[in-house]
Amino acid sequence: MADNDQQFVPTYKVRFNGTELSARDDAHLQEVRVELRRQAPASVSIQFNNHDGSYDKFRGGSAAQPGNEHMAPGSKVEVSLGYQKKGDTKLFEGEVIGTSVVVTENGPRLFTVRAFDYLHRLTRGRKTRTFLDQKFSDIVSVVAQDRGLTLDPEDTAFVREYVIQHNQTDLDFVRGIAGWLDF
Repeated sequence: MADNDQQFVPTYKVRFNGTELSARDDAHLQEVRVELRRQAPASVSIQFNNHDGSYDKFRGGSAAQPGNEHMAPGSKVEVSLGYQKKGDTKLFEGEVIGTSVVVTENGPRLFTVRAFDYLHRLTRGRKTRTFLDQKFSDIVSVVAQDRGLTLDPEDTAFVREYVIQHNQTDLDFVRGIAGWLDF
């Protein structure tokens, strides 16, 4: 293949907790599906061939037999795509929310890792609460901190006397604030 053609060869990187897939995991990798949505958290599904059952349980490993505890729920996951000569672009960053093993009668055993971007934390449960004498930027920062996220929003200067989050998810509430600000 000519050197010039190398620029069109696609590449991918999947990282768990900052570490790229091992040679074993990369060899078992069957599919990476990233779904980017405008009005919902982005998600990724990473599927491995589990023909030997090695992904059935989370376990530590050794140099001879690597483990898969790095794929457990709560682990950080990143997916990057690109081309050999152009470098990679991070397409997804989030956290593992679950795994599954599928066993069929005539097909291969599959191990699937599912993850959402950090925005999914804002969809957990509905709340009713009030904010008194605060700026929208301060309110949004409080909502993010409540979910373990950090923000550096633009200062909205104007102090609101009374703002209510009425039976809404944090995501719906923050989107409502963005709408009020024409953001």
